[in-house]
Amino acid sequence: MNSIALQEAFPNIYRKFFAKCPTVVSAPTTFVWSGEYTTMYGGPSITQTLPMRVYVGIEPISRPEIRYGLYDYFNPSRQQFEPRQDETILQEPIVALLTSELSKMVNGAEIGFVLHVLSEAPAGHGLQTSGAL
Repeated sequence: MNSIALQEAFPNIYRKFFAKCPTVVSAPTTFVWSGEYTTMYGGPSITQTLPMRVYVGIEPISRPEIRYGLYDYFNPSRQQFEPRQDETILQEPIVALLTSELSKMVNGAEIGFVLHVLSEAPAGHGLQTSGAL
């Protein structure tokens, strides 16, 4: 399971995502072998980047608001992408941060977009998808 294999197996998922979002960024997922909490206090950790990515896309809209759209992730036990329902706890602070930062950059211009997420990493497996997001 890696980005290339998933893109080849599910071309329509990626095509739909990239067609909806003219601006997309991505980051790899990671696995922390040891030292996950020691880094908070300046200590070392052993981390490995995995060949799976989290994609975040922006779909422009005409209303001056920022909101979440789709959040799909790959479920390896079902061998399919599924909507993630439990990520709502992160949505409010991320939208607040983006709204604040956007207001600093656009000098009063009214810009709106829907934030979409496509995660190749399975949900709830400790692969640092929140950090990638």
